[in-house]
Amino acid sequence: MVYLEQRIEHLRAELVSLVEHTGNFIDSRVLSLSQELDEVLIEFHKRLHSVVA
Repeated sequence: MVYLEQRIEHLRAELVSLVEHTGNFIDSRVLSLSQELDEVLIEFHKRLHSVVA
């Protein structure tokens, strides 16, 4: 879980930085990072609920 939390924070920071730099929410790199962040968040959510259940 710690790895996923670190990965989420890294991707989030990278995404914010890229958007600030490009000013473009539809840049292919922004979209790619956003999709990767979504996938990691889904995995984190699944693991979180499997621990709680």
